[in-house]
Amino acid sequence: MIAVDFNKLLYAVSYWLSYQDKIGRNFMINESSLKYPVADYLTGLRLPVKEIKLEFPHPKLLNRRIDLVTVNPENENKIENSFEFKIAQPNTKYDAEQKRIFNDLMRTYLISKHYKGSGFFFNCR
Repeated sequence: MIAVDFNKLLYAVSYWLSYQDKIGRNFMINESSLKYPVADYLTGLRLPVKEIKLEFPHPKLLNRRIDLVTVNPENENKIENSFEFKIAQPNTKYDAEQKRIFNDLMRTYLISKHYKGSGFFFNCR
């Protein structure tokens, strides 16, 4: 199991977002793009790439996926950490978007409870 320093992780994501903005790629920034700086940070902790899974099928909710998970090296079906990403937008104040955020929080909670792992929710703005 890896030890995540969230200050460093948040700085890494923040710097990555700033870099994308500075080079004119802010149009490419969306929720799914947040997986990449987090995966880069995790590999920097010497977590093997094969233990990082993007868009992993949720084990309890059919047709739902988790943005990023880290899996146990001996059993790729055992999730150790799960990550969901959101980018706050003007429509976040509306019920439909708040429901979508709540659903992501619940998916993260169910995974962490089922596997006794850690669940993380990132909301960037």
